[in-house]
Amino acid sequence: MQVAMGPTTKMNGLPYGNAVLTRFPIQGHQTFDLSWAKREPRGGIRLDLTLNDALLHVFNVHLGLKVRERAEQVRTLVREHILHQDLTGPRIVIGDLNEWFPGAVGRLLRRELHGPRIRRTHPAPLPLFPLDRIYWDRHLVSDGFRVHRSQLARVASDHLPVVARLRMGEPKA
Repeated sequence: MQVAMGPTTKMNGLPYGNAVLTRFPIQGHQTFDLSWAKREPRGGIRLDLTLNDALLHVFNVHLGLKVRERAEQVRTLVREHILHQDLTGPRIVIGDLNEWFPGAVGRLLRRELHGPRIRRTHPAPLPLFPLDRIYWDRHLVSDGFRVHRSQLARVASDHLPVVARLRMGEPKA
């Protein structure tokens, strides 16, 4: 697998932030800042992956804890990144959206992308809140969506990972 890092800060002198592991060839990647006011630094990373001779754009983001902070971050994410004119392939947005209850983040992402019913992912030992999500372009078709609930996943992080099986399909209106 290849890794692409999207650090937002340093912790103990080392880069800290978002990362993506992929088995698909990375054609390019860029990080972007989603920090808001004087809150904790937040950001994302966009990977342009080659899949069946086409580009797939994957965004991994970590949004803030406050409602207004997340609302501004998702507006910036959509306006400046997801709807960017140089994107030529389908888009996928993944990450810790920190939206504890239905709100602006999910509403705005669902205007542009498809998202499955949300699943509880946090805290990992006994998940109560659906903080981690995946949204995908309507050019992609889901062959499954689930939360990975293994014992190892419950101790590896305070969040359980979400897993979507996607394939290229016909565009939906």
